[in-house]
Amino acid sequence: MAEQSQFEKWRIDRKREPEILRTLRHLARQRVALILQPGNVWVIEGALTVDDQVRADLRTCLLRGWIEGASGPIPTGPVNKDGSIPGQWPKSLDPVFKVTAAGWVVIQNTRTLLTLKVLVAILSVAASIASVLAIVK
Repeated sequence: MAEQSQFEKWRIDRKREPEILRTLRHLARQRVALILQPGNVWVIEGALTVDDQVRADLRTCLLRGWIEGASGPIPTGPVNKDGSIPGQWPKSLDPVFKVTAAGWVVIQNTRTLLTLKVLVAILSVAASIASVLAIVK
């Protein structure tokens, strides 16, 4: 396999960063909806669907200090619509993560930066329209 050029690596990295931030924001929106008994099984509302890509995103967030482990591995898997636990449950054991203060800063700063970018774009369009109108007169 041919080695990737620096541009190709940069392009791939540029695509990955929004995915990592999306996973971080999704993790921040999760909440425990109820606890099933017996066994203190947490039913998490808005839970992440964990695949290899999400695992890599979570490990990246962990590496950067944006999340930390909240507890040891807990049983995970889907529950039935009526809230009962299926017969072949749990599907797997996954760690529970919580967003750190640094992670909240990243979430808030990306929102602020996006707002600033939109504001600059609107001002640029307004300035362009104003200059066109000045030329027309």
